[in-house]
Amino acid sequence: MKKLSLVLILFATLGANAQTKKPAEKKSTVTIIDHGDFGVDEVENKKAEYEIYDSNPSLNFIIAKSGRRYALVEYTTKKQLTRFIFEEVGDINKSNLLPVTMNLKKGMIDTKGRIVVPCVYDNLHAITVAEQTRYIAERNGRQGVLSERNEVLIPFHYSAITPLSKNNPHLVVKQNKRSGLLNTVTNKMILPVQYENIYYIKDGIAQVYKDNRHSLFNTNTQLLFATGYWRMDVYNFQHCIVQLGLKKGLIDITGKVIIPVEYDELTASASKDRSVIFFIGKKQEKYGAMSHTGQVLRPFEYDYLHSPTEEIVM
Repeated sequence: MKKLSLVLILFATLGANAQTKKPAEKKSTVTIIDHGDFGVDEVENKKAEYEIYDSNPSLNFIIAKSGRRYALVEYTTKKQLTRFIFEEVGDINKSNLLPVTMNLKKGMIDTKGRIVVPCVYDNLHAITVAEQTRYIAERNGRQGVLSERNEVLIPFHYSAITPLSKNNPHLVVKQNKRSGLLNTVTNKMILPVQYENIYYIKDGIAQVYKDNRHSLFNTNTQLLFATGYWRMDVYNFQHCIVQLGLKKGLIDITGKVIIPVEYDELTASASKDRSVIFFIGKKQEKYGAMSHTGQVLRPFEYDYLHSPTEEIVM
Protein backbone atom coordinates (compact mmCIF):
# COMPACT_ATOMS: atom_id res chain seq x y z
CA MET A 1 0.00 0.00 0.00
CA LYS A 2 2.92 2.32 0.83
CA LYS A 3 4.52 1.64 -2.59
CA LEU A 4 1.28 2.54 -4.37
CA SER A 5 1.02 5.82 -2.44
CA LEU A 6 4.57 6.78 -3.40
CA VAL A 7 3.90 6.07 -7.08
CA LEU A 8 0.73 8.19 -7.01
CA ILE A 9 2.59 11.10 -5.35
CA LEU A 10 5.36 10.86 -7.98
CA PHE A 11 2.89 10.97 -10.87
CA ALA A 12 1.03 13.87 -9.24
CA THR A 13 4.29 15.83 -8.91
CA LEU A 14 5.26 15.18 -12.52
CA GLY A 15 1.81 16.26 -13.64
CA ALA A 16 2.06 19.52 -11.68
CA ASN A 17 5.50 20.26 -13.19
CA ALA A 18 4.18 19.57 -16.68
CA GLN A 19 1.34 22.04 -16.13
CA THR A 20 3.56 24.84 -14.82
CA LYS A 21 6.39 24.50 -17.37
CA LYS A 22 6.24 27.30 -19.95
CA PRO A 23 6.93 26.60 -23.59
CA ALA A 24 10.20 28.02 -24.93
CA GLU A 25 9.82 31.30 -26.77
CA LYS A 26 10.16 30.93 -30.50
CA LYS A 27 12.84 33.16 -31.95
CA SER A 28 12.03 35.39 -34.90
CA THR A 29 13.60 34.20 -38.13
CA VAL A 30 14.16 35.48 -41.63
CA THR A 31 14.33 33.48 -44.84
CA ILE A 32 16.99 34.85 -47.13
CA ILE A 33 15.52 34.77 -50.64
CA ASP A 34 18.51 36.11 -52.54
CA HIS A 35 22.04 35.21 -51.40
CA GLY A 36 23.53 37.34 -54.18
CA ASP A 37 27.22 36.59 -54.71
CA PHE A 38 27.70 35.10 -51.25
CA GLY A 39 26.23 31.62 -51.66
CA VAL A 40 24.30 29.77 -48.94
CA ASP A 41 25.95 30.08 -45.55
CA GLU A 42 27.60 26.84 -44.37
CA VAL A 43 27.41 27.40 -40.61
CA GLU A 44 23.75 26.39 -40.42
CA ASN A 45 24.11 23.39 -42.75
CA LYS A 46 23.10 25.43 -45.80
CA LYS A 47 19.76 26.54 -44.38
CA ALA A 48 18.21 29.67 -45.84
CA GLU A 49 16.37 30.57 -42.60
CA TYR A 50 18.24 32.56 -39.96
CA GLU A 51 17.56 34.06 -36.56
CA ILE A 52 16.78 37.78 -36.52
CA TYR A 53 19.11 39.52 -34.07
CA ASP A 54 17.72 43.00 -34.80
CA SER A 55 15.80 44.80 -37.54
CA ASN A 56 15.12 48.35 -38.71
CA PRO A 57 12.28 48.55 -41.26
CA SER A 58 12.61 52.33 -41.68
CA LEU A 59 16.26 51.97 -42.75
CA ASN A 60 15.52 48.71 -44.62
CA PHE A 61 17.90 46.28 -42.95
CA ILE A 62 17.91 43.17 -40.78
CA ILE A 63 20.80 41.87 -38.70
CA ALA A 64 20.65 38.11 -39.15
CA LYS A 65 22.49 35.60 -36.96
CA SER A 66 24.01 32.28 -38.01
CA GLY A 67 25.79 30.42 -35.23
CA ARG A 68 28.11 33.01 -33.71
CA ARG A 69 28.29 35.24 -36.78
CA TYR A 70 26.14 38.09 -38.07
CA ALA A 71 25.25 39.45 -41.52
CA LEU A 72 23.16 42.26 -42.95
CA VAL A 73 20.01 41.45 -44.94
CA GLU A 74 17.80 43.88 -46.86
CA TYR A 75 14.46 44.14 -45.07
CA THR A 76 12.13 44.44 -48.08
CA THR A 77 13.72 41.99 -50.54
CA LYS A 78 15.41 39.64 -48.00
CA LYS A 79 18.57 39.94 -50.07
CA GLN A 80 21.81 39.12 -48.28
CA LEU A 81 24.02 42.22 -48.15
CA THR A 82 27.10 40.79 -46.38
CA ARG A 83 28.57 37.43 -45.57
CA PHE A 84 28.12 36.02 -42.06
CA ILE A 85 31.53 37.33 -41.01
CA PHE A 86 30.91 39.69 -38.09
CA GLU A 87 31.40 38.62 -34.49
CA GLU A 88 29.55 41.73 -33.28
CA VAL A 89 27.19 44.31 -34.75
CA GLY A 90 26.44 47.33 -32.55
CA ASP A 91 23.71 49.97 -32.47
CA ILE A 92 23.32 52.30 -35.42
CA ASN A 93 24.69 55.82 -34.87
CA LYS A 94 23.46 59.26 -35.91
CA SER A 95 25.19 58.91 -39.28
CA ASN A 96 23.33 55.64 -39.98
CA LEU A 97 26.51 53.58 -39.62
CA LEU A 98 26.86 50.33 -37.69
CA PRO A 99 29.92 49.40 -35.60
CA VAL A 100 31.10 45.87 -36.40
CA THR A 101 33.80 43.46 -35.23
CA MET A 102 35.53 41.07 -37.61
CA ASN A 103 38.48 38.89 -36.61
CA LEU A 104 38.53 40.81 -33.29
CA LYS A 105 39.09 44.13 -35.13
CA LYS A 106 36.67 47.07 -35.11
CA GLY A 107 35.20 48.94 -38.09
CA MET A 108 32.00 50.54 -39.44
CA ILE A 109 29.55 49.57 -42.19
CA ASP A 110 26.58 51.40 -43.70
CA THR A 111 23.03 50.03 -43.94
CA LYS A 112 23.82 48.56 -47.36
CA GLY A 113 26.59 46.45 -45.84
CA ARG A 114 29.39 48.48 -47.41
CA ILE A 115 32.60 48.88 -45.41
CA VAL A 116 33.04 52.55 -44.43
CA VAL A 117 35.78 52.17 -41.82
CA PRO A 118 37.76 48.94 -42.37
CA CYS A 119 37.94 46.39 -39.55
CA VAL A 120 41.60 46.99 -38.71
CA TYR A 121 41.34 48.82 -35.38
CA ASP A 122 41.74 47.39 -31.89
CA ASN A 123 39.26 49.94 -30.49
CA LEU A 124 36.88 52.43 -32.04
CA HIS A 125 35.01 55.02 -29.94
CA ALA A 126 32.55 57.47 -31.50
CA ILE A 127 32.45 61.11 -30.37
CA THR A 128 30.42 64.08 -31.65
CA VAL A 129 32.24 67.26 -32.68
CA ALA A 130 30.24 70.22 -34.03
CA GLU A 131 27.37 67.80 -34.79
CA GLN A 132 29.70 65.55 -36.79
CA THR A 133 30.83 62.06 -35.85
CA ARG A 134 34.50 61.38 -35.19
CA TYR A 135 36.19 58.19 -34.07
CA ILE A 136 38.95 57.80 -31.52
CA ALA A 137 40.70 54.75 -32.97
CA GLU A 138 43.46 52.55 -31.58
CA ARG A 139 45.90 50.49 -33.62
CA ASN A 140 49.09 48.78 -32.45
CA GLY A 141 48.91 50.50 -29.08
CA ARG A 142 48.63 54.02 -30.57
CA GLN A 143 45.56 56.23 -30.85
CA GLY A 144 44.41 58.76 -33.43
CA VAL A 145 41.19 60.35 -34.67
CA LEU A 146 39.28 59.42 -37.85
CA SER A 147 36.46 61.06 -39.74
CA GLU A 148 33.38 58.94 -40.30
CA ARG A 149 34.72 58.24 -43.80
CA ASN A 150 38.04 56.88 -42.47
CA GLU A 151 40.12 60.00 -43.09
CA VAL A 152 42.95 60.34 -40.54
CA LEU A 153 42.33 63.69 -38.85
CA ILE A 154 44.73 63.22 -35.94
CA PRO A 155 47.72 60.92 -36.58
CA PHE A 156 48.29 57.78 -34.52
CA HIS A 157 50.97 59.31 -32.30
CA TYR A 158 49.35 59.14 -28.87
CA SER A 159 49.17 56.56 -26.09
CA ALA A 160 45.70 57.77 -25.08
CA ILE A 161 43.05 60.21 -26.31
CA THR A 162 39.99 61.16 -24.23
CA PRO A 163 37.33 63.88 -24.60
CA LEU A 164 37.91 66.80 -22.24
CA SER A 165 34.18 66.64 -21.40
CA LYS A 166 30.90 65.59 -22.96
CA ASN A 167 29.97 67.55 -26.10
CA ASN A 168 33.24 69.47 -25.92
CA PRO A 169 35.36 69.90 -29.10
CA HIS A 170 38.63 69.41 -27.20
CA LEU A 171 40.56 66.21 -26.63
CA VAL A 172 43.16 65.41 -23.99
CA VAL A 173 46.03 63.63 -25.77
CA LYS A 174 48.79 61.74 -23.93
CA GLN A 175 52.32 60.94 -24.99
CA ASN A 176 55.19 59.76 -22.77
CA LYS A 177 53.09 60.31 -19.63
CA ARG A 178 52.44 63.96 -20.54
CA SER A 179 49.15 65.52 -21.64
CA GLY A 180 48.14 68.24 -24.08
CA LEU A 181 44.92 69.70 -25.40
CA LEU A 182 43.77 69.44 -29.01
CA ASN A 183 40.95 71.30 -30.75
CA THR A 184 39.10 68.84 -33.01
CA VAL A 185 37.44 71.60 -35.06
CA THR A 186 40.77 73.04 -36.21
CA ASN A 187 42.78 69.82 -35.54
CA LYS A 188 45.41 71.98 -33.83
CA MET A 189 47.06 71.77 -30.40
CA ILE A 190 46.02 74.57 -28.05
CA LEU A 191 48.11 73.26 -25.14
CA PRO A 192 51.40 71.47 -25.83
CA VAL A 193 51.95 67.91 -24.59
CA GLN A 194 53.80 69.09 -21.48
CA TYR A 195 51.25 68.81 -18.65
CA GLU A 196 50.99 66.09 -16.04
CA ASN A 197 47.21 66.40 -15.71
CA ILE A 198 44.33 68.29 -17.34
CA TYR A 199 40.87 68.36 -15.70
CA TYR A 200 37.71 70.01 -16.99
CA ILE A 201 35.77 72.21 -14.54
CA LYS A 202 32.96 73.94 -16.52
CA ASP A 203 32.19 76.77 -18.97
CA GLY A 204 35.28 76.00 -21.03
CA ILE A 205 37.62 76.25 -18.01
CA ALA A 206 40.12 73.49 -17.27
CA GLN A 207 42.56 72.97 -14.41
CA VAL A 208 46.08 72.08 -15.57
CA TYR A 209 49.12 70.82 -13.67
CA LYS A 210 52.74 71.15 -14.72
CA ASP A 211 56.10 71.19 -12.87
CA ASN A 212 54.37 71.01 -9.47
CA ARG A 213 52.26 74.10 -10.20
CA HIS A 214 48.51 74.44 -10.83
CA SER A 215 46.87 76.89 -13.26
CA LEU A 216 43.56 77.49 -15.03
CA PHE A 217 43.11 77.43 -18.79
CA ASN A 218 40.27 78.93 -20.83
CA THR A 219 39.67 76.69 -23.86
CA ASN A 220 37.58 79.39 -25.55
CA THR A 221 40.15 82.21 -25.40
CA GLN A 222 43.13 79.79 -25.18
CA LEU A 223 44.54 81.83 -22.30
CA LEU A 224 46.42 80.37 -19.33
CA PHE A 225 45.75 82.25 -16.08
CA ALA A 226 45.75 81.94 -12.27
CA THR A 227 49.19 80.39 -12.67
CA GLY A 228 51.78 79.12 -10.22
CA TYR A 229 49.70 77.80 -7.32
CA TRP A 230 51.19 74.97 -5.29
CA ARG A 231 47.77 73.42 -4.78
CA MET A 232 44.30 73.97 -6.23
CA ASP A 233 41.14 72.21 -4.99
CA VAL A 234 37.91 72.86 -6.91
CA TYR A 235 34.61 73.17 -5.02
CA ASN A 236 31.10 73.22 -6.44
CA PHE A 237 32.56 73.76 -9.96
CA GLN A 238 32.86 77.46 -9.15
CA HIS A 239 35.62 78.08 -6.59
CA CYS A 240 39.15 76.89 -5.97
CA ILE A 241 41.01 76.85 -2.66
CA VAL A 242 44.56 77.68 -3.70
CA GLN A 243 47.88 77.51 -1.90
CA LEU A 244 51.10 79.46 -2.31
CA GLY A 245 53.87 78.42 0.06
CA LEU A 246 52.18 77.77 3.40
CA LYS A 247 49.30 80.20 2.83
CA LYS A 248 45.85 79.54 1.39
CA GLY A 249 43.13 81.60 -0.26
CA LEU A 250 40.10 81.36 -2.55
CA ILE A 251 39.62 82.21 -6.24
CA ASP A 252 36.73 81.63 -8.61
CA ILE A 253 37.12 79.83 -11.94
CA THR A 254 37.68 83.14 -13.73
CA GLY A 255 40.81 83.63 -11.61
CA LYS A 256 39.31 86.41 -9.48
CA VAL A 257 40.70 86.43 -5.91
CA ILE A 258 37.79 86.10 -3.44
CA ILE A 259 39.77 85.46 -0.25
CA PRO A 260 43.42 86.62 -0.23
CA VAL A 261 46.13 83.97 -0.02
CA GLU A 262 47.08 84.80 3.57
CA TYR A 263 45.42 82.13 5.72
CA ASP A 264 47.20 79.28 7.49
CA GLU A 265 44.19 77.00 7.01
CA LEU A 266 41.14 77.21 4.73
CA THR A 267 38.51 74.50 4.34
CA ALA A 268 35.15 74.36 2.59
CA SER A 269 31.91 73.53 4.37
CA ALA A 270 28.18 73.84 3.71
CA SER A 271 24.85 74.50 5.38
CA LYS A 272 22.73 71.52 6.39
CA ASP A 273 20.78 71.55 3.12
CA ARG A 274 24.05 72.20 1.21
CA SER A 275 22.51 75.26 -0.43
CA VAL A 276 25.16 77.60 1.01
CA ILE A 277 28.93 77.07 0.69
CA PHE A 278 31.21 78.80 3.20
CA PHE A 279 34.84 78.60 4.28
CA ILE A 280 36.46 78.21 7.67
CA GLY A 281 39.87 79.86 7.93
CA LYS A 282 42.69 80.16 10.42
CA LYS A 283 44.85 83.27 10.71
CA GLN A 284 47.24 84.27 13.49
CA GLU A 285 46.16 81.23 15.54
CA LYS A 286 42.47 82.24 15.46
CA TYR A 287 39.56 80.77 13.49
CA GLY A 288 36.73 82.50 11.65
CA ALA A 289 34.29 81.87 8.79
CA MET A 290 33.74 83.56 5.41
CA SER A 291 31.15 83.26 2.65
CA HIS A 292 31.86 82.30 -0.96
CA THR A 293 31.95 86.03 -1.73
CA GLY A 294 34.57 86.73 0.95
CA GLN A 295 32.15 88.24 3.49
CA VAL A 296 33.16 87.54 7.12
CA LEU A 297 30.46 85.40 8.74
CA ARG A 298 32.26 84.95 12.04
CA PRO A 299 35.21 87.09 13.14
CA PHE A 300 38.64 85.54 13.54
CA GLU A 301 38.60 85.35 17.34
CA TYR A 302 37.92 81.67 18.07
CA ASP A 303 40.42 79.09 19.31
CA TYR A 304 38.52 76.43 17.35
CA LEU A 305 35.59 76.58 14.93
CA HIS A 306 34.02 73.42 13.58
CA SER A 307 31.07 74.95 11.71
CA PRO A 308 29.18 78.23 11.96
CA THR A 309 25.57 77.96 13.12
CA GLU A 310 22.84 77.99 10.50
CA GLU A 311 21.69 81.50 11.31
CA ILE A 312 25.24 82.84 10.97
CA VAL A 313 25.67 81.11 7.62
CA MET A 314 22.44 82.48 6.26
